[in-house]
Amino acid sequence: MKKRTLAWIVILVTIANISSLATMFYLKRQNSVNCQPHSRFEQVEKEVGLTPSQNAQFQVYRETFHKDLDSLEQLLYNQRRKLSLEIRKEKPDSIHIHEITEHIVALQKKSQNRAINHFFQIKKILTLEQQETFFNLALENCFLTQQRIRIYQQKQSNRQ
Repeated sequence: MKKRTLAWIVILVTIANISSLATMFYLKRQNSVNCQPHSRFEQVEKEVGLTPSQNAQFQVYRETFHKDLDSLEQLLYNQRRKLSLEIRKEKPDSIHIHEITEHIVALQKKSQNRAINHFFQIKKILTLEQQETFFNLALENCFLTQQRIRIYQQKQSNRQ
């Protein structure tokens, strides 16, 4: 009974992860078609009113953050692929599946912590007024991203 429950949980987690990956791929593709490569950064730079010194620091933090995040995303992709392959086996190893899912959770946590640390770095170089503007832009971007995901999911469900 426990193995059956674990199998269902793993299947649900896999479906959720695959859906997330598909959504991220779609949104990334949409953004690359609809936006200039650095338009969000340029928006932040203008609206927050970064000084040349702040701009230079922001660029360094941003580049480091994206390199870290890209490598974490690649590791997550590899683990999700491993999970998918293990589940497809005629006799999947539930212990191995559990290990993979634990690794996925750890990578997701690391990714989230990295994002939080990135915001702390940026916060240190901004004035209080700039922080308010920056975090309002970040929050607005999160809402827009969530809205795009919901629209995409609605389109997907309408197609089925």
